Amino acid sequence: MKLPVPEEIFYDVALHLGATNLDLCLLMLVQFDAYLRPSEALGLKVEHLVPPCGRRYSQWALVVHPSDMGEKSKTGTQDDSVVLGDLKDRKWMSRVAAHLSSHRRDFLFPGITLAFYERTVTQALDTLRYTGHILAPHILRHSGASNDAVHQRRTLPSIQKRGRWSSKKSVARYEKAALVQRQWKFVCPARLAAVQNSPKRLATFLARLDG
Repeated sequence: MKLPVPEEIFYDVALHLGATNLDLCLLMLVQFDAYLRPSEALGLKVEHLVPPCGRRYSQWALVVHPSDMGEKSKTGTQDDSVVLGDLKDRKWMSRVAAHLSSHRRDFLFPGITLAFYERTVTQALDTLRYTGHILAPHILRHSGASNDAVHQRRTLPSIQKRGRWSSKKSVARYEKAALVQRQWKFVCPARLAAVQNSPKRLATFLARLDG
């Protein structure tokens, strides 16, 4: 089983992909922030996005597996609500959601298959000189949860609710900070500073998105 990665590594790869394929970058960010499975993220449509409405409802949200669209998760749940960019570290998610909402009519990420997604992330890791294939689409859900736990942004119960995990045992692993930190060993020493600076680089990149 591959382990979650530090968010700096994730952002570094997302930025690399965003330079040539914006959709892939935004797909990764939505999946990471909302703790989505790859199939859930790839299946998102404009109808899943819920826009802000006034000062009291000021944030973008997702309805995952809405019952009025006849959807169910693999565990049988429906109508799960996830607020996007609710942490100060990821306020840029509102810009991501606004961009997707205004530029799509149906699917948010049309034309992207899981096979293409997996292959492109692997190629990015090689290009960026990581010494192992430590990131893949199915790891993003767990990486989002792990980073929020490690940096004490969310409690385990709130992580469990956001990720729609059915048991406390499923989220207990996300407190193991050393496992996330250990993944830094795969970063090329010559690129260490750039990877560490990736949160700032990502914020600058996303500031150019039109809503």
